Amino acid sequence: MNKTIPTLGFFDAITQAANNIVKFNGRARRSEYWWVKLMVFLFGIFLTPVSGFILDLATIPLTFRRLHDTGRSGWWWGAGALLKVGFIVFLIAEIIMVGIDVANSTFVGCGLPFVWTFFAKYTIWALLILAYNVMMLVFMCMDSEPYENEYGESPKYVDDDEEL
Repeated sequence: MNKTIPTLGFFDAITQAANNIVKFNGRARRSEYWWVKLMVFLFGIFLTPVSGFILDLATIPLTFRRLHDTGRSGWWWGAGALLKVGFIVFLIAEIIMVGIDVANSTFVGCGLPFVWTFFAKYTIWALLILAYNVMMLVFMCMDSEPYENEYGESPKYVDDDEEL
């Protein structure tokens, strides 16, 4: 039983991703993932940022399947979503609290310690998000697990006997 690696070109990758657009289970090859991400990126540039964002949301199941292909849970994507939402929620809450203090004339945080604390807090958040994004980039660039894993058969490595 020899293993071969069938090629997956642009149109095949887009077709495969479109056929599995709401499917969170299973596996997706690197080529499928990166061709779709390139298409979404280009649409985001040439259309509106809102349409690019909506298309990017549509790639969440593909990201889950790509993580599955490397033997990881799709919930790695959820960790990043929590980090990003947490950053935004804490930033908005802090801005609202400063606004309330200013409106009540009780704000005394204009000094240097307030600025450094604010900067340090959100720099740490940003560094955590950056580290997560680098880690996800590494995961997305990793080769498929060549054999069946808990998420299914390898879409990349197929037995020569099965092709006949």
